[in-house]
Amino acid sequence: MSFTIGTSSYTEFSDSENSRTWTLDDHTVAKPQLVIQKRIIPSSMTDSRAYATSILKVIQGTVDGNGDPMQQKVSFDLTIRYPQGAAAADVTEARALFQEVVASTEFTALVNGQQYLG
Repeated sequence: MSFTIGTSSYTEFSDSENSRTWTLDDHTVAKPQLVIQKRIIPSSMTDSRAYATSILKVIQGTVDGNGDPMQQKVSFDLTIRYPQGAAAADVTEARALFQEVVASTEFTALVNGQQYLG
């Protein structure tokens, strides 16, 4: 299975019951580009103490100052949790706020220089 988000094409690499991994077009062993999605489905659909959880991880290979591949990778992790039965409008509002923060110049400063927001 393949799909596109923005300008990036994703190709399914592996699929298990609650985890999928996709590679991007420029993915190589030396410089990986992966997106991993995991989900935890609540064991009870009626227990308000149960949480629906989705985890998204982006892994990007990187190079050092000489252009040599590094063993360490760049990664961004996102965990989304909300109680079973939460109002859809509240989940949507929280998602919109998160998107607003990530799209901001303050977030760029946080990523590039470990600065606090604001």
